[in-house]
Amino acid sequence: MFWTIPTEWGPLLDSGQHRFEVLCNLGKGGFSRVFACHDNNRGEIVAIKVCPKLFVKRESSWKRNDMLREYEFTRKMDHPHIVRIHEYIEFTCPAVEFSEGKKDHGDTEVRVLVMERITGLTFDMHMKVNNKMSMEQTRRFIHQLGSALTYIHANGIIFADMSRRNVIINSDGDVKLIDFGLSISFKEAKTTRKTICGTPMCISPEMVRGEEYCVTPKIDLWGLAVLAIEAYEGKSPFFFKRDFGIPSVSEIYTRIKSFMYECTTDFGKEIASIVLTDRSNRPSMDEFLHHPSISKGNVHTMSLRSTRNISKGLSHGRPNQD
Repeated sequence: MFWTIPTEWGPLLDSGQHRFEVLCNLGKGGFSRVFACHDNNRGEIVAIKVCPKLFVKRESSWKRNDMLREYEFTRKMDHPHIVRIHEYIEFTCPAVEFSEGKKDHGDTEVRVLVMERITGLTFDMHMKVNNKMSMEQTRRFIHQLGSALTYIHANGIIFADMSRRNVIINSDGDVKLIDFGLSISFKEAKTTRKTICGTPMCISPEMVRGEEYCVTPKIDLWGLAVLAIEAYEGKSPFFFKRDFGIPSVSEIYTRIKSFMYECTTDFGKEIASIVLTDRSNRPSMDEFLHHPSISKGNVHTMSLRSTRNISKGLSHGRPNQD
C-alpha cells in the first residue's frame, strides 16, 4: 500500500537534481516529515527527514538547527543499535503552497537528513500489536538499548529523549535508537542550569523539579528503565486510570517527582527499585546492566521479533512498498 504524497512536496524533495524517488510516507513530527525514498546518488533505499523553514514558527528554533546538531552528533557513530546517518543537505526551492495550509511567498529554505531506512516497528507500535515482552525479551531489550546509550555516553553525548517513538524494533528482532534532535553534549550539559525536554512519561524527576545541572547520563538510564517496565508489563509505571479522560502532563509530572510508580510484577518492581530513585542514589548504566536481575539469561540470543511477524515488510512502523 502507498501513502499519498502531497504533490507540493515535489520541489522540496527534488531540488532540481532528480535525486530522491519518494516511495512512501514514514511519519511526521512538529517541524519535519519523513519519507522512504530511493536515493539515486547512493543507489539504495533510504529514509529522509525533510524540514522546510516555513514549518518552523520561531526564527530562534531555525537558527539553532537541531537537524544539523543531530547530524554532527551521529555522523561518525558506528553501533549496531543506533541508526546510521549518511548525509545532511541544505537547499532552497521555489515557493509553493502546501496542502497542509502552509504558505510562503518567497524561496523556501529546506534541510534534509539522509539516513538508514530501518524495516520494523517503533516500540510504540510493537507494544500495541504484542502488548508485552517476555522477561528474556525485556532483558535483551534493556541490554541492546543500554549498549547503545553506553556508546553514546562514551562519545560525550547525552541522548535526552528516551521515548516509545525513538526506539525501533527491526525485522530481525533487534533494537535501533533513532532521533538525536534533542541530544546534548557533556560540554553543553555543564553550562545548562535548568531545562526540561523529552517525552513526559519518560522524563526524570530532576528535570521535572527544575534541579540545576540535571542533564546527565542518568536521565537516559531513567528513560530506559521506564521503557523496560512498560515492555514487560504492558504500560508505563507512571500511567494511571482516571474516571474521565487520560492523565494530564501535570498529573504525570506530580507522580514522577514523587516517585509514585505502579508496577504489577516482581520484575517490574525490581527494575523500579534499582533505577526509579533520586539521581544521587541511581546507579550508573554499567552497574544497572550488570545487576544480577538484569544480566542473567540469554540476553544476547533471545529475539524481540513479534511472534506474529508483523514487523516484516514495515519501515519505521509504516507498510513497506516492496
